[in-house]
Amino acid sequence: MNTRRSRKQLVYVASGAGCLFAIAFLLFWSRNNDHEVRPLPMHEGKPLPNTQSILAPETVNTNAPFGTIEGQILFQGEQRKWPPNGRQMSDVVVYLKGNLRGRTDHFKATERSSSDKPVPAVLDQFDMTFVPHVVMMQQGGMIELRNSDSTLHNVNGFATMNQPFNVALSPGASTDVVLERPEFIRVACNFHPKMSAWIAVMPNRFFTRANDQGQFTLRGIPPGKYKLAGWHENVYPPHVPRRVSMDVNIQPGRTTVVKLNFP
Repeated sequence: MNTRRSRKQLVYVASGAGCLFAIAFLLFWSRNNDHEVRPLPMHEGKPLPNTQSILAPETVNTNAPFGTIEGQILFQGEQRKWPPNGRQMSDVVVYLKGNLRGRTDHFKATERSSSDKPVPAVLDQFDMTFVPHVVMMQQGGMIELRNSDSTLHNVNGFATMNQPFNVALSPGASTDVVLERPEFIRVACNFHPKMSAWIAVMPNRFFTRANDQGQFTLRGIPPGKYKLAGWHENVYPPHVPRRVSMDVNIQPGRTTVVKLNFP
């Protein structure tokens, strides 16, 4: 009887030790996995020579109170079909820096209420992928986080200017998050480390993405001097975005043509 009891006790002790080892391993893996998806510092780039804006006189419209920016994305001075990171050209974000609320006070009341109101954004999870890879929204707006997959996901947003968030979403579930301050937020799914995305929270309503040819347009800009900025996710180091900016002078009724070049 004593022998049987001692054997049972050894089995219990071994089982308990195995459980403790499994818990310690899971904690270690979770800590390392969380470290891997943390955002890295931004890479600040500068435009190459001959990328400053030029006025296009043939596009003058003396009756228009606002100006337009038409531009071309370049990488190291070359026009490409794909960015160097292998992502789509539509993942390149172009926007005007700064809070421009004071410059838009002369908009008509109807225009201001419809154009300055942030439009809700959506970040979905489908086929084990965040869709879109880069989602844009205006500061103070709401983003809907969805899970259209048949498996459990979480959305871990490594915000620094806004409140960080980490929400679990069961299949078919969704939740809303309000982001008040402008920043680029790295997003990851801790259950599936290969999944990643970015939320671009913009400081004003003047933002867009490039088309397949790397071309972009910003319309309805009040006259004045601005900083036009570009952003895209770099290929190396991984997940370290590159930024570039240039001065533009917007005149009423004119189209400012630019070449926004990433080094």
